[in-house]
Amino acid sequence: MVCINWLLSDEPFDLETEFTFGFLDHLMLGTPASPLRRILLESGLGDAIVGGGIDDELLQPQFSIGLKGVSEDDVQKVEELIMNTLNKLADEGFDEEAVEASMNTIEFSLRENNTGSFPRGLSLMLRSMGKWIYDMDPFEPLKYEKRLEALKTQISDEGSKAVFSPLLKKYILDNPHRVVTEMQPDPEKASKEEAEEREILQQVKECMTEEDLSELARTTQELRTKQETPDSPEALKCVPSLSLQDIPKNPIHVPTEIVEIDGVEVLKHDLFTNGILYADAVFDMTSLKPELIPLIPLFW
Repeated sequence: MVCINWLLSDEPFDLETEFTFGFLDHLMLGTPASPLRRILLESGLGDAIVGGGIDDELLQPQFSIGLKGVSEDDVQKVEELIMNTLNKLADEGFDEEAVEASMNTIEFSLRENNTGSFPRGLSLMLRSMGKWIYDMDPFEPLKYEKRLEALKTQISDEGSKAVFSPLLKKYILDNPHRVVTEMQPDPEKASKEEAEEREILQQVKECMTEEDLSELARTTQELRTKQETPDSPEALKCVPSLSLQDIPKNPIHVPTEIVEIDGVEVLKHDLFTNGILYADAVFDMTSLKPELIPLIPLFW
C-alpha cells in the first residue's frame, strides 16, 4: 500500500474554506467518474483507493490519497500518477458538467440530511462536535445556506477553475508538509503474534498456584453462567419500550390539494421539505399484458 498525505494547515480552516475544499474533494474523489479516483483505479497499479481525501474533523485538516494492493516496484509510479493528475487538474480545471453535478449532489445531501438508520439528532451533534471541542461555535457547521449560495455565486462569476485551482495549488501542490507512507504486508505477522501470545500466557500460568488456577476456573464458569442466564422480569422492565398507549390512535394528516395540469390529475402536498421538490409519476398499467409486467424495470 502507498498513500500520500498532506497536512493542509496548522490551524483549523475557516468555514468558507472548509466548505469549498469539501466541494473540491467531492469533485476529485466523490464519484466513480471523479478524475483522481477514476485515473487511479483505471491505472491497474493497485486494487482499491485508500486515504479517502480530506479529513477536517481534527484540529489540523489533512488530505490523503493512495492505493492498496500495489507492488513494491510500482510505488513510485503511483506517487507520480497522483502528482501528475493533481497538476493537470490545477492547470486545466474541472469539466463544467461535473461541477454542476457535484453541486446538485452536495446541495441535495445537505438539504435532505438523510442519515438512514443512524439517528439524525446524533448525526447533527457529531457534526457540531468537530468544532465544539476546539472552542469554536458548535452551531456554525450546521449553517450551510449562506456558504452554499456564496460558492454558487463565486463559481458563476469567476468560473470553477478560478475557485478551485488556487486551493489545489496552495494546500496540496505547493505544500511541502507532505509524507508518503508505504506499507508492505508481513505474511508471518499473525503467526508471530499468536506465538507471542501463547508464550505470555504460558509465563503467566507458570507463576500461578493451584489455588489461583482453581479460582480462575471458578470465576470463568461464574461469568459464563451469568451470560447464559436470561434476565429477570424486573431487569427487563428497566429497558425502555413502547406500549400501545404510546402510539397515536389517529394517522398523520398529510394535506392534499388536487389540481389538473395539462389534463393530468396532480396531487399536491404542502409540506416542509427544506427546498426539495419530490415528484412521483404514476402510470396506469392495466392495459399491459401480465407476462410483460416483469420486463418493466428494463425501461426505468
